[in-house]
Amino acid sequence: MLGYPNAGDANGNLLLLTTEGLTSYKPDGAVRWNLSRFTSGGHTYQAANLLDLFCDGKGFTYLHFDGALLQIDQQGVVQWSAAVQPDVGYFIWEGYLISHKFDFSTHKRTLKAYSFDKNGRLSPLTDKKMLYQFTAGGPLDQSGGFYELDEPTNTLTDKDWATGKTKWRFQLSKTDIARGISLASFTMRSDRSGNVYFSANVGNVYSFDSHGKPRFTVTMDNGTIAFPDIVPVSDKLTLIINGNQIACIEKIV
Repeated sequence: MLGYPNAGDANGNLLLLTTEGLTSYKPDGAVRWNLSRFTSGGHTYQAANLLDLFCDGKGFTYLHFDGALLQIDQQGVVQWSAAVQPDVGYFIWEGYLISHKFDFSTHKRTLKAYSFDKNGRLSPLTDKKMLYQFTAGGPLDQSGGFYELDEPTNTLTDKDWATGKTKWRFQLSKTDIARGISLASFTMRSDRSGNVYFSANVGNVYSFDSHGKPRFTVTMDNGTIAFPDIVPVSDKLTLIINGNQIACIEKIV
């Protein structure tokens, strides 16, 4: 049974939280391992209590539990654990740990960046230029810019992070908007090549490269109003999940 969280690692393996625990699948669909619990520093963490998981470009996966972040290797072995805030989200970008917290009263997101050593000791990033690059507010295009999705206007914008100027933008057509189609910023993802992905409430998934060139549009209609979940396993392999439907898109070169 498919669950949440899920992520793709640097080697094309898919990690899914299922009813049996955290499962790692090879690119051909074969199971690599399944683990129901993880132990570090005298504490045991149940896979069923995972808040989130994400991967870096070196093959490591990070498990976010209530108040703790664990790093595991390709075999699912815990490398280190670190204390983190329970009400803050995290992700890895360019080797840095980025924290993000949304204030519902002000509708603003606060982001911070940290470096960490092989033992999981976190150090706040203080270089202002680097800090802005990693906490600009959206997925990066890998060409000096970051993506923003404005929900009221259904517009995706690629902005230069140093100047704030718009590099390119995409907006749903008036016809699509009149049909009730809308975009959501929480669905936005990007990969290591700067390609961006986002979905609409009717099951559509859109992808553009870092120059604004359309890569693909996929529709997965399961008969309900839903935003598909997007997992960019790599810049050539994308998983799209909508309810009990899963699509795998591979770029052949």
